[in-house]
Amino acid sequence: MMSRWYRTVTTAINRRPGTVVLGTLILVTLAHLGVGAGQEPPPSLPILGRAVTYVRAHPNAVGDVTLVRHERAHGRTSTERGQLRISVDGARLVLGAGTEIAMTRDAIESFDASTTPPLLLVLRGETPLARYASIVEGQDPSPLFAERVIDRRDGRVSLELVPRAPWLGLERAVLRIVDEGPDAGRIERCLWLDGLGNWQRLDLEGLRHPTRLEATTLQLSPHPDARRVEL
Repeated sequence: MMSRWYRTVTTAINRRPGTVVLGTLILVTLAHLGVGAGQEPPPSLPILGRAVTYVRAHPNAVGDVTLVRHERAHGRTSTERGQLRISVDGARLVLGAGTEIAMTRDAIESFDASTTPPLLLVLRGETPLARYASIVEGQDPSPLFAERVIDRRDGRVSLELVPRAPWLGLERAVLRIVDEGPDAGRIERCLWLDGLGNWQRLDLEGLRHPTRLEATTLQLSPHPDARRVEL
């Protein structure tokens, strides 16, 4: 359902410069875990397993992030700064004043101010946050990726992940993970490529880990004037 919705509903939106679609937060959540649903577990992923251990110890995260995107068709690279908040109860990504995405275990909401009128998309159904919560709560992960270490330096490891089965919008990803010390397993950067020459990089170094996050801070802001599309 997710892939059908992505192709049919967001096609026009994806072509709009400066717009971040719901897939951004989906990939952020999956990259934060490095896991996905509905697949048989391949062989153990030792480096990625450290990231899962770290997330279980630090399930709440909040802080400034930077998203760098390259659109091959337009020969354009853009940089957007914003704030990410994530816990087992919800996730919220705000980029500038015009893009806001919120996720619960059973719904994703995305606000886009670049359209006229502003657009609010709502997708119902199980989301990656439900998987995130299940892993934090102790479920064994089911990795989707073959992993390859491509660099190690300064206490960091760069890990390439290639989906074992076709994944819409993702050819491969590269994570920069802390490899030693008390923060071993912490993901500092996520780069993903779609196979068409487009790429996105999310810098997560500004995240900190409070003991809890208020549920109201994980919800989408009110947008009463937006055109609402619910699926």
